[in-house]
Amino acid sequence: MIDIGTSLASSRCVVFGGTGFLGSHIVSALLAADAEVVVFDLRQPRAGAHSDGREPSSVVGDVADPDAVRGVIDAADHIFAFAGGSGAVRSLANPLADLRTSCQAQLVLLESMREVAPRASVVFPGSRLEYGKVHRLPVAEDHPLHGTSPYALHKIAATATTTSTPRRTGCTRSSCASRTRTAHTRPGTRRGTGTGS
Repeated sequence: MIDIGTSLASSRCVVFGGTGFLGSHIVSALLAADAEVVVFDLRQPRAGAHSDGREPSSVVGDVADPDAVRGVIDAADHIFAFAGGSGAVRSLANPLADLRTSCQAQLVLLESMREVAPRASVVFPGSRLEYGKVHRLPVAEDHPLHGTSPYALHKIAATATTTSTPRRTGCTRSSCASRTRTAHTRPGTRRGTGTGS
């Protein structure tokens, strides 16, 4: 995993979904670490969103557009793939849109990395929803995955694709963030399972 506090000064970091909840926090941490930050999103970052007054560069684009993705990641050192759907409820209402922003977009990114940025690292956040109904606590990374929504199933597929990429393509580094940051209270009971990651 990347140590934001020590290893990113002067590195070029691209944050997909950098205007969203997770992405905007990563952008702030990267700016504080003196990284060169580019936000790639469907909208411009809000001016003044970062407390130290520094602002990232930004590119407005579609994460499933291979040309746009290749253009923004060329020469990147670190890539944070935080664009995508936002939970089970929306994925149930529009599973094809969720498939596009979760699976297709991640595959576009990984293939683009193979072509133009094979030495870049990629961080892809997992989701607690990938586990579905849990059978034991605490929930460990090797707990069986039983996603129950299109969002969860797409996250499972995208996580598996991301972790297999170094073996499949020769890209040097890939990392998936932990899925276990969860609100489970006891086996079989979940809080907040309708939305979020």
